[in-house]
Amino acid sequence: MKKIILLIFFTTVFCCTKNTEPEQEFNIVGEWQLIEVFIGNGGSQTLWTTITDGFIYDFKIDGTFTRNKSNTNCLEGTYVLNNDILTITTTCSSIGSSSFPYKIRYENGNIILKPTQLFCIEGCSEKYKKL
Repeated sequence: MKKIILLIFFTTVFCCTKNTEPEQEFNIVGEWQLIEVFIGNGGSQTLWTTITDGFIYDFKIDGTFTRNKSNTNCLEGTYVLNNDILTITTTCSSIGSSSFPYKIRYENGNIILKPTQLFCIEGCSEKYKKL
């Protein structure tokens, strides 16, 4: 009887152990290149559209970033990642500083940024791949 109880005990302990492998943690530090944008056509269809030679963000460990291109020549600033919100603050001598919050999602090795302040009826998001 003791052997049966011990057998049941060890079977339960060793067969029902939880997988303790840590999940891969998301890390935004590094270079990320814009590869696609999600936009609408003004109708009912929204599409991921490929971007060639998209600009590159370089997120540094100290909370600063640089990028290689910008429509406003604001090529640097700071960022804060808080849960699923990434806030990018540009610092430009010509127009001052501006903050842009994005909902961030990590998917298949890419990050997807969706602006939280813009009203996009047909949707708008940006997809970046890590370089």
